[in-house]
Amino acid sequence: MDEITFILCDPKENLCKEWTRSINEFLMPEQRGSFKVTHGILQDVKDNFDCIVSPANSYAKLDGAMDLVISKMFLHKNPGVIVEHCQEYLYTIYNGYQPTGTCLVIPMHNFPNRHNCRYIAHCPTMRTPSNCKWNKEVVYNCMWSLLSELRIHNRTNKDLIKRVFITGLGTGIGQFPSDVCAEQMILAYKHFIRNMEKQEKQNKITEWKEIRDDALDIENTYRKPSFLA
Repeated sequence: MDEITFILCDPKENLCKEWTRSINEFLMPEQRGSFKVTHGILQDVKDNFDCIVSPANSYAKLDGAMDLVISKMFLHKNPGVIVEHCQEYLYTIYNGYQPTGTCLVIPMHNFPNRHNCRYIAHCPTMRTPSNCKWNKEVVYNCMWSLLSELRIHNRTNKDLIKRVFITGLGTGIGQFPSDVCAEQMILAYKHFIRNMEKQEKQNKITEWKEIRDDALDIENTYRKPSFLA
């Protein structure tokens, strides 16, 4: 995953601060350079990126909130075409319904845009637009699934994904607190990279201590007062 840079961008200043805190708290110094935190909105971002993450619903109905912004990025005057494209692709893989916490990389090569973005990573945080806090680990699961799909994609495609744009997962309609979202996203990255390093050392055994430690890391994120409020 060293070749991938993640652009974490959101209009919520508090979320950006929590991303920065979590990156510094949970990641090794050599890992922190994989993340660039930007306070703002997509329309103001000038950087190019290969993939944008949709914090979506399970039906790829990209017609509201951040998903609508993404659709307009690809086809401003007719975002409904983007919805149709994504839903048709979803049917080929998931028969029209994608479970929350998973990721589907959707090719967007036929829709040129100013960021040279060629893929949407569709990561449903909710079945339909609603509070998703009942699914306490959905942000962690979405981030893990995203990392898994990016790794598979770059292993099997010549058109590599090297820069990924991500906004807050579940922090809008989903009502996930900024600190919980940030910690789950960065913890997923931390745990994912550790497992990759284990594989490189031909160590694919996971002991109970590691399992319990990871579980405690995640559980501590949603034991915070902000989540229980």
